[in-house]
Amino acid sequence: SAFQLFDAASGFMWQMNPSSKVESLDVLFDPKFDGKNFKGFFSAQKGWGQFLQTISETDITGTAELEVVFGSVTLGQISLPQFDGTDKNVTVEVGTIPTTATITQGTVGLLVQFPEPVVVSASTGNPVSLVVTITN
Repeated sequence: SAFQLFDAASGFMWQMNPSSKVESLDVLFDPKFDGKNFKGFFSAQKGWGQFLQTISETDITGTAELEVVFGSVTLGQISLPQFDGTDKNVTVEVGTIPTTATITQGTVGLLVQFPEPVVVSASTGNPVSLVVTITN
């Protein structure tokens, strides 16, 4: 279907988190086109929205944003293969609220794991975002 082709081009994949007691997703975003300045649609679980990714030309800093426009998405972890979090400061926020997460640099890039599933939910017409920011 067209959605599968779009998901492949945007590098979006998701699966249910098998180790979570609460229904949550493990998601991966690895855009195949213009990964340093990417914006694309996603649809998963009970919500949809857009994924935005910016990476500096020197690959030192960047931001990944999962904006839920409608419904909600419950996350167990998010993988960002195009990010290098080695020796960097990484912050994670839902809306404007800092969120606890374990950040590791693995074989598939930056991995953000949440100790408890995180719900990113659009509220009455207002999109809400999960934002991962990487700085020196």
